[in-house]
Amino acid sequence: MNRQHFLVFVDACFTLFGDRVKHWITINEIHMGTVVCCELEMFPPGNSVKGMSDSYVVAHNLLLAHAAAVKLYRTKYQVNQQGSIGMVADVQWYEPLSDIQEDRDAVLRCIEFNMGWILDPVFFGDYPTMMREILGEKLPKFTKEQSEDLKGSMDFLGLNYYFALWVTKAAKIKPLGMHTWLPESQTNLFWVNADGKLLGEAEGPYESAMFRSCPWGLRKVLASLSSRYGNIPIYITENGIKDSVIVRTLDERLNDQWRVKFLQDHIQALSESIREDKVNVKGYFHWSFTDTWEWFSGYAPHFGLYYIDFEDPQLHRTPKASARWFASFLKS
Repeated sequence: MNRQHFLVFVDACFTLFGDRVKHWITINEIHMGTVVCCELEMFPPGNSVKGMSDSYVVAHNLLLAHAAAVKLYRTKYQVNQQGSIGMVADVQWYEPLSDIQEDRDAVLRCIEFNMGWILDPVFFGDYPTMMREILGEKLPKFTKEQSEDLKGSMDFLGLNYYFALWVTKAAKIKPLGMHTWLPESQTNLFWVNADGKLLGEAEGPYESAMFRSCPWGLRKVLASLSSRYGNIPIYITENGIKDSVIVRTLDERLNDQWRVKFLQDHIQALSESIREDKVNVKGYFHWSFTDTWEWFSGYAPHFGLYYIDFEDPQLHRTPKASARWFASFLKS
């Protein structure tokens, strides 16, 4: 699908659903999709000729597709339909593995190659200066018109946040639990440090990133976004935790107290972001309402507030303890 095909698709969506849909998201997780497709080769198409060089080209074209969709909506539909349009970025937080300056510098590079790579173009019209200095000709260039179309091409920002990572300057050492993403950023990312310390509160075995709760990382991400990009309205579009692999029975799965605590801690962090840091957070969506299909992992990971029996032809839904807690919280 090229950009013109994408515009035909979004034009049809605006026409058919614009009288009811008031918040449009053009593209979800450009960073995650391109890196996992082209470097890690885990998402379709599952292969890459040039690795990260392909990622930069794919992300570049997705950003241009986003800008084109926003331009179409604003010129043809927004006045009459009175909706808003934005995009969703996946953002992690990073902590230096040690107190040395090299590791603190590595954190800054991770932020540039994650947050800055995708969001700088839609706020400032170009990629971060640091990325251009490191990548040179590997990083595509925007024309003057493309840059102008990208700048300000969001009425709101959707944010997907799950965890934080230790970061160190790239070296010839064995990564502890995860190899580096974006090798040109000259960093290594870790789930645990050299002493085996997990970053965040453990909610299950070390081998699963999704078993860690780092609500303080969400607050730091939001503060960083607000400082860098101003008072843009932000919606938390994904934030959640999956069931532990050690859960064996349905009763254990339904009594998901770890998810209740995860919700409590992250909502508290959001409250602090809004009240103390003055970040313009407008909404929170937990991932996920029900157990669902999780990319290449299928139905095995359970993220839902509601349990789904996938063996039942009727796909019966049963509320977990987290669903009852969240409902009570929203009513109070």
